[in-house]
Amino acid sequence: MFLEGKKIYGVMMAFVFIFSTLSSNDLSYALNITYSNPTASEITSDSAKVSVEMTATDVDENLYCMLRLGENSSPSIVYTFNRILKSESFPYTISTTKGGLSSGKTYYWYISCHYANNSTYYNCDETTFTTVSPPSASTSSATAVSTTTVTLNGTVNASGAETTVTFEYGADTNYGSTATAAQSPVSGSSDTTVSASLAGLTVATTYHYRVKAVSSGGTVYGSDMSFSTSEADDNDGVSESTEDGVTTPGGGSKGDGNGDGIADSEQANVTSLQTSNGNNEYATLDARAAGGATLEDVKAVTPASVNAPGNLSFPYGLLDFKVTGIAAGATITLSVFVDRDTSINSYLKKNMLTGSWDNIATDIDHTSVSGKTKVTFTIKDGGPYDEDGTANGTIVDAGGVSSSGSSVPDLTAAYYGLLILLLAGAGLLMLQRSRR
Repeated sequence: MFLEGKKIYGVMMAFVFIFSTLSSNDLSYALNITYSNPTASEITSDSAKVSVEMTATDVDENLYCMLRLGENSSPSIVYTFNRILKSESFPYTISTTKGGLSSGKTYYWYISCHYANNSTYYNCDETTFTTVSPPSASTSSATAVSTTTVTLNGTVNASGAETTVTFEYGADTNYGSTATAAQSPVSGSSDTTVSASLAGLTVATTYHYRVKAVSSGGTVYGSDMSFSTSEADDNDGVSESTEDGVTTPGGGSKGDGNGDGIADSEQANVTSLQTSNGNNEYATLDARAAGGATLEDVKAVTPASVNAPGNLSFPYGLLDFKVTGIAAGATITLSVFVDRDTSINSYLKKNMLTGSWDNIATDIDHTSVSGKTKVTFTIKDGGPYDEDGTANGTIVDAGGVSSSGSSVPDLTAAYYGLLILLLAGAGLLMLQRSRR
C-alpha cells in the first residue's frame, strides 16, 4: 500500500512539473524576430540605423531588447535600447541609430530580446552592415581661362555613396560663391573627373577655388588653387598689357599710340605693339578710317620672315595683319604711327602681280602728331597689294614704313619675268622660221 502511494505521488509530481514547465514557457511567449538591414540612406561614416520586427501573441509581460554589435562575428558588446510594454500591439517594430562608429568598417549585429520574468533570449539572425567611407576630392588646374570665363576642374571618388560635387570660388580663401559640377552627383568607387564652367567673372582678377564633395560618408574639400582672368582683349592678337605700353603723342601717359583719346586696347580697329627691331620701340596701326573694319592677327615680323629684299630698309620691321568687316572689293585707308623719324619716306608692300616692293604711301606726316611720324596708305580688297588676292571683305597685309623711298623691284621675280619673256621671244622666232 505504501509503495502504491509512492507511485501515485510520483505521478502527481511529474504532472505538476510538466504543467509548470508549460506555464513558464507558454508558447504564447515565443517571439519571431526578423531584422531589416540599414538602407544606404541610413548609413553614414559613423552611424547606422538598425530595425527589427517582432510578432507575438498574448503578451502579458514587458519585453526588453538589446543590440549586440561589434567588428567580429558573435559580438559581445551590448547596447540596451528599448523596453516594450506589455500593452503594445504586435507586430511591433523597434529601431535604433548607433553612433560613434568608424568609417569604412563592417559591423556584425543582431537584436536579442527577453521577457521581464523569463531569462530565455530570442534573437534575430546575425547580419552585417558597412559604414560609409568619406569621399575623396582633389582640385585640378583651371582651364579655358579668358577675360570673364573659366573651367574649374577636379577629381572626386565617391567611395560607394552618391556624392554631390560643387566648386567654391571667390576673391580669397573665404570663397563666397558656389558652382555645381556638371557631373554631380557622382557615384561608384573610382575616380571621376569633374568640372564646372563659370562666366561673368571680372577681367584681370585673381580667383581662389576648391572642389567640395558631400555624401553620407562626410564632407571633404580639395586643396585651394587660384587662376587669374585674362586682360581685356579687343581680338587683335595683342595683349592689353602690351598695348598699354605704347607712348601717347606728347608723352606722359601711355596706351594711346594714335592720340585719339581712347586706349588702343579698347579699340578693335587700333592696335599698338612692339616692333621686331629689338629696340623696344612701338608701332601703332590705325584702321579707323575704314569704317567698321576690325584688325585681327596683328604681328610684328622681320623683313627676312616675309622674304623682303635685303637692300630695303625697314627701321621698325614690318606689320603683318588682317583687316576684316569691310565691303568686298572696297579700298580702305590705314595709318601707321611710329616715334618721330624724319628718315621715313615710304610704306613698302609687295605687289602680288609683279613681285616688286612698291611704295603705297599716300601721305607722310612728321609734324601734326606730337612726337610721332604718321604714314598713311590705301589698299584695295582683292587688289595687287592684298595677299589673298580675293575681293572677299578681308585684306591680308605684310608691309612696313621704310626709308628706302619709291618702288624697289624684287630681283628674283624680275629674273623669272625676264626669263619668261626671253623664252616667249625665242619661241616666236622659231615659229616664224618654221613658216618660211
